[in-house]
This record gives sequence, C-alpha cells and structure tokens, in this order.
Amino acid sequence: ADYVGSSGRVVGIDFTLEQLEKARKLAASAGAAHVEFLEGRIEAVPLPDASVDCVISNGVINLAPNKSVVFAEAARVLRQGGRLAIADIITERPLTEAIVCNADLWASCIGGAAEQEAYLQAIESAGFTIDRHHVNAYEFISDQARNASAKYGVKSISVLATLPRGLSRMKALDQEAAQVGHVRLLFTQLHQQRLDVRRLRRERDRHRVGDRPDPRAARRR
Repeated sequence: ADYVGSSGRVVGIDFTLEQLEKARKLAASAGAAHVEFLEGRIEAVPLPDASVDCVISNGVINLAPNKSVVFAEAARVLRQGGRLAIADIITERPLTEAIVCNADLWASCIGGAAEQEAYLQAIESAGFTIDRHHVNAYEFISDQARNASAKYGVKSISVLATLPRGLSRMKALDQEAAQVGHVRLLFTQLHQQRLDVRRLRRERDRHRVGDRPDPRAARRR
C-alpha cells in the first residue's frame, strides 16, 4: 500500500468472510483508503482483464488444486509488462498419495505442493517470463511436516516473473494453434474436394461407357 502511494490502488482477494472483515478493519485503522478487499477465489479473480500492474501471493497457491488456472488468472488481470511476485512451497520429488490426501499436511502447505519443475512450467505456460527464482530460508513447525520436508525436498521458493509486452505467450500459442488448425482444415477441405472430383469423374466415365453402343452388337446385326 505504501509503494503505490495515495494515487494507486491495492486490492486483496479472499474467500473467507472472517479474514475479509479482519483485513478491512486493519486497513481502516491504518487510514489506507486506497486499499480494498474483495470476496473471491484466486482461480476466478473478481477483477477485469488487464486491470492491475502487479500480482503478489505469499504461500497460497500451493493450496489450490489446479495451479495452472491460478497462473492463467494472474496473466488475465495483469497489464502487459505486469509482474508476478510470489513465495510458495514446492517439492523436489513427487509426493505420495498418502501425503496428498492428508488434511493436516495440506494445512501445513505441504499436501498441495507441486514439483518445482512443474510449478515453474505452469507459470511459463500461462504466458509469463520467469526473471528469477531462489530458495527461501524456511522451517516447518510440526514433526510430520518436517519429516515430509526432509524426505521429499519440500522447500519455500520466491519467483519473480513478467508478462511480456505485446501478446502473452499463451495468447500467442492460442493464435498459433488456431492458425495451424485453420490450415489443417483448409488442407482437409481441399483433399475432400479432390476426392469428390475424382469420384464424380469415375461416375461420369462409367456413364459414358454405359451409353456407348457395343460395336460387337452392331456387327452381329
């Protein structure tokens, strides 16, 4: 809120009414009139397209089952050249089903953690360019969380990414796929037309042959 100044705007998103009420009280007590909080989810942000300059998230995306949707939403609401600044929990190795289905480990931000490579790939697939990322100093509290962290390489990372100016990578890929699909459709149509022409020619030739008098019959007369 301090960085954007009085002429800027800060919007917080949360789906729990208790958290929203608490955040609004804190903003009011701080006199931050340019800060507002909206009810919503990070998979469906209640903001219009290309309406913000920076998306910030701290340890929340790991709780979302479909992280690709979250990053796609971040790209949607960002203006071209906008930034994505996040800290989150990831893993070095795949988690077992027992961990993924453990509610306590989800609450510890471990159960929903994605593998680092897949996590970064999801960011890039949404159209972002990753500028840098690094591991944070982070320790889990419970013994269960610590054991899972040690066994599966669960750790905290920070990522800074930018939505390129011009078409986002996702939009460019969508356009390329549409163009390729259009070309394939044209080729398919041309191929079908050629087959239809060949079929018509064969039918025409058969009719012509059938209409011709049989020379042997004429000689017999």
